[in-house]
Amino acid sequence: FPDSAEATYGICLKATNGFGCSDSICEPITVKGRNLVFIPNSFTPDGDGLNDIYEINAQGLEINSFRFAVFNRFGQEVFATTNPNFKWNGTFNNQDLPEGVYVYELSYASKYLTKAVNDSGVMQIFR
Repeated sequence: FPDSAEATYGICLKATNGFGCSDSICEPITVKGRNLVFIPNSFTPDGDGLNDIYEINAQGLEINSFRFAVFNRFGQEVFATTNPNFKWNGTFNNQDLPEGVYVYELSYASKYLTKAVNDSGVMQIFR
């Protein structure tokens, strides 16, 4: 399927049972492009102007609901947002967070998805 262009494809299903009876059906389906969510695994908020901001790139999703949260190694939530276009500078209570590994949780729904997506993983801060 294409990465971003909408296209229509003919899809066919053929089935045969144990008695040799077979049937088939063909239908066109429209693919609205690939939903891409890029979640970086690290960033360097050290003020050098390179990779100082953490953000998720969600192309073509038309998001209906969104929540992204980051937790430190003790399970304390150090960042949370419901804005899918967020930009985070690696601070908590106006203080730079220390270098280390942090856990994220991401939940979102889109009109192009049949159910909400719930994902989690790790990201690292380097200074």
